[in-house]
Amino acid sequence: MGKEDNLEKKRYKVIKPFLENRKSLKDISDEEDVSYSTLKRWVSYYKKNGLNGLKKTTRKDKNTYRSVDKKTIKYVEKIYRENPDIKIQDLHDKVINFIKKMGGEKISYDTVYRIVNNLDPFIKKYADPYSLKSKESNEMFEFATGVLNVRILDEFVDEIKNPYLSIVYDTYSKAVCSFYISFEPPTLDDALQLFRAAILEDAQNSFSVYGKPKEYVINDIRVQEKKRLEEIKRELDMEINFSSGENKMSEFYENLNEVYLLDMVETEKLEVDYRLLKVRVEDYIENVHNFRTKDKWLGGLKELRVIPNKDILDILLSRLKSERKIQNYGVRFQNLFYIHSSLEKHIGENVEVLYNIFDVSSVKIYQNGNYLSSAYCKELMGKHISLYELMCIKRYINIKYYNKTFNLSIYLKEVMDTIAERYP
Repeated sequence: MGKEDNLEKKRYKVIKPFLENRKSLKDISDEEDVSYSTLKRWVSYYKKNGLNGLKKTTRKDKNTYRSVDKKTIKYVEKIYRENPDIKIQDLHDKVINFIKKMGGEKISYDTVYRIVNNLDPFIKKYADPYSLKSKESNEMFEFATGVLNVRILDEFVDEIKNPYLSIVYDTYSKAVCSFYISFEPPTLDDALQLFRAAILEDAQNSFSVYGKPKEYVINDIRVQEKKRLEEIKRELDMEINFSSGENKMSEFYENLNEVYLLDMVETEKLEVDYRLLKVRVEDYIENVHNFRTKDKWLGGLKELRVIPNKDILDILLSRLKSERKIQNYGVRFQNLFYIHSSLEKHIGENVEVLYNIFDVSSVKIYQNGNYLSSAYCKELMGKHISLYELMCIKRYINIKYYNKTFNLSIYLKEVMDTIAERYP
């Protein structure tokens, strides 16, 4: 009898009391120290395929890198060296087209990612395998992402998709500091802004965990804007490293997907949209997951590294490539007007707008690298609307007024009416 046979029988033995209606999965989870979501998955596999369903599975893409032919690898290297800041998704699309012409086998996104990682000396420099091992709370934060097991409408493109949930968490306690739901794979910019939200005590998406860690580890994201990263490391006086290893929060995602969200859809029979999903994920993080990790977070906290000057975190904000000109005490951003009285003396001058993708009720105005002022959109004050949500509202209004002429005052009224309807 091989190890695989033993594994099947061991798993069956664990779930047998449930199959015989003698114990609940919750009781078995507590007794056997196996997560509820894992037990639920084993039961599902057993019911579908018997003992064979309890065998250890092997990833379909395991060792796929080795199976890639030399011509494809050379093509990836060529494209990457010609454009080192190319998005992995764009590179993956190019490689797929190349392989089709060659009549070769398909190549996964992850395989292209791994090939690029091996080519990039910047990643080798900062993806330190001997990265700081956290022994206390607020020592190391990590960025992770996973796909949610619920399909909802992406209003911006009018398509049904499985959204991504990106989180920043404290490595020691596993407490989640901030989160963001998106319909596209997260970018480095997302990871940096989510880190900012994790540090700020009063940030909209922060929970239970505040303060600057010694190190921030970003998982499974291509390194871009390398000069900017060096500047961030220097300004914040901390380490930023990259990893493409195992997702340490896989159980968090499993529990959220296979228990919480599944119950929401199947039991409550709710029609889920982006806003409801955001509320429910926040509730799960705050009242379920972080409630369980709170004692470890507090017990492991020896030093809270609070940043005295929060303006320094502006370096983590998104930057518009195009300049804006100050007019009438403010600037136009996303077709809305952001004002502040202190900008009066700069009317007619070009400035740079920095914004927070999680809350676009205000922006920050810089000129030649120097901070001038914050500017506020009065129509959005008191509303924590993300950039994605604002863009969906704008698309809705543009469709409503398709082929019609309307002025700015009507447009702003439509924005506010739509916000009031969607965010009562």
